[in-house]
Amino acid sequence: MRNKNDRMPWIPTWRFIFASAALWITLVLALPANAQNLVVQYDRAGNNATFFTANEAEANFIDATLAEAYRKRGPAFAAWVSAQRDTVPVYRFYNPVTLAHFFTADEAEKNALTATPAGRGWQYENVAFHVYRTPGEDRVPVGRMWDSNKSVHRYLVDPRFETLLPAPGVFVEGIAFYALKVGASNTPKSGNDAARFLTQSTFGIESAPQVVALERSGYDAWLSAQFALPQTSTMKYLRDVEARGERIEEQHPYEAVWQQILFGDDQLRARVTFALSQLTVISNVAPDQNNFALVSWWDMLGKNSFGNYRQLLEEVTLHPAMGYYLNMMGNQKEDPTSNRSPNENFAREVLQLFSIGVSQLNLDGTLKRDASGQPIPTYDQKVIEGFAKVFTGWHHGGNNTAEAQSFFSAKEAWTQPMEAWPAHHSAGAKTLFNGVTLPAAQSAEKDLRDALDQIANHPNVAPFISKRLIQALVTSNPSPAYVERVARIFNDSGSGTRGDLRAVLRAILLDAEARSPASADAAKYGKQREPVLRFTQLLRATGAKAANGRNSIWWLDSADDALGQSPLLAPSVFNFFSPNYSRAGAIAKAGLVAPEFQITTEAQVVGSTNYLHGVVFGGGAGYRDEGRLNLDFARFAALERTPAALVDALALLFTNAQLSDAARETIVQALEKQSADAGARTKTALALLLVTPDFVIQR
Repeated sequence: MRNKNDRMPWIPTWRFIFASAALWITLVLALPANAQNLVVQYDRAGNNATFFTANEAEANFIDATLAEAYRKRGPAFAAWVSAQRDTVPVYRFYNPVTLAHFFTADEAEKNALTATPAGRGWQYENVAFHVYRTPGEDRVPVGRMWDSNKSVHRYLVDPRFETLLPAPGVFVEGIAFYALKVGASNTPKSGNDAARFLTQSTFGIESAPQVVALERSGYDAWLSAQFALPQTSTMKYLRDVEARGERIEEQHPYEAVWQQILFGDDQLRARVTFALSQLTVISNVAPDQNNFALVSWWDMLGKNSFGNYRQLLEEVTLHPAMGYYLNMMGNQKEDPTSNRSPNENFAREVLQLFSIGVSQLNLDGTLKRDASGQPIPTYDQKVIEGFAKVFTGWHHGGNNTAEAQSFFSAKEAWTQPMEAWPAHHSAGAKTLFNGVTLPAAQSAEKDLRDALDQIANHPNVAPFISKRLIQALVTSNPSPAYVERVARIFNDSGSGTRGDLRAVLRAILLDAEARSPASADAAKYGKQREPVLRFTQLLRATGAKAANGRNSIWWLDSADDALGQSPLLAPSVFNFFSPNYSRAGAIAKAGLVAPEFQITTEAQVVGSTNYLHGVVFGGGAGYRDEGRLNLDFARFAALERTPAALVDALALLFTNAQLSDAARETIVQALEKQSADAGARTKTALALLLVTPDFVIQR
């Protein structure tokens, strides 16, 4: 059982902490500009002729002054601003008679229009952007059609272009060119971008060779390999502990989770599981959850991390850990004679937190507003009451659900989905949102399927879930355009599938805004690394291992003497922090959110810094010696005699090679004053790096 006295000692570093804490709010330098631009597509009002522009100033001008004439469809693809290897220019023409634009990557066609009588009437404008004439894994075909009804050309950006049937009077001319998919993958441009990618998609970079390997393989190969890896099972870990004759106690589920987080090969799955655990929250902070329910829950999230959102939503709903946490388990139907109403807890949170939020959203995640400028609610109390009735009559699986009385004494089954007792399910009609009413007398299973289908198909789901995952992995304040690009993939993965999380993750991590902060507003870009992520980066970069191959990390949720955050120990269903939290001052004035700053209190800054410094100077972490994770400083021994080289090596791992010159110089000078014996310089360098804004703020 949990014993506060088992916590590791720490080393007080008060003067240094308070000198450093003020830096944590700083959002640091952006990367160099990317040569790829997003190409925005418009439809000309009146004739639906397609217009493309890769020029942000031109797009802004159209949006501000010509919005009635050009209907914006949003980012269509990415293209190169200047010529690159294997690219060709796309030439742009304008016809003042039809008010249509024409685009071609064919040099001969361009010459014909500019040099022959047939081309008269077309005004050559410029090279619009650079693309490819041949297909590729990172490219999307842009098809060209002739609309004889309007006497204009139209373009279709779709990987299924060649299989789509045109409308009457519209004739397919073929593939005009191949453009880059939005956020198209390619080989990392430098070690720091490869390091940034690993920081966004794993629990920490292990070594420089790992970064080099990603540079050589490219993002697509890495993602494909991660998607193909088998899932690390925390349930198996617990069963193995049990098979060794140990009694399963409260700490063991956390030990199993930390084992996957720190040592599992399936790092992307683990990272996404952690993100989902903070979106669809259960907690054992009481603690009163069943130990096996906790690992079953974690594995369920992991199984669905690369699956479909609709399936995830159903498995979240029917998992007994969630049923217990938000009172759906044992939820009884209404009874007018006793004035009993169904419990509304799960109904409220599945809408507010797990799927659509409280206000209607545009596809780009911005709020829809009514005529008076106020946000439009997604649901009201009547809708909550309707969903609460849907979620009645469910309890532990594996029981005789035909016996009404057994509902109150159901045999526990914490690792299988809940099942329905017909006698305890509300039989009446149920009013949901958007005017949908489920008819009376449906089965509990039918009601549940229909209700979850309506939630999963709500237009809010794509921007809501997309933005939450972007915030968890990449940046707290993604641009609306970034959210919209990912939300479009959520709505249609390219093969007609809605809610394909594998496609969504690929879109998030490979988007131009994720790969180059310069493509976004640099002042708004970045996020604070969660305390858990700072801790795991430290352990993974130093090759921390226990002699018994396990760990005794367990719980680190205390802000006073640990991290102030720990998996499966959120203080409430609202997680450790709100995705909408903004810190008063410069951040709030800029209209930004800073979710992780909600737990960045004075106590947490002091407690977590002391804890991490205790891990560094104590050489390890863990509550018990047999599971203590010992840091391996020997891997940096060869660099200790050259402080600058040591700092640069650590900076790659901890700051993605983005350590500021001032911080680098300060750390190098500090190391030069120290002995090079027994890892002293490595420990000092780590202690200083851990509190730099370059590490604390993920860029």
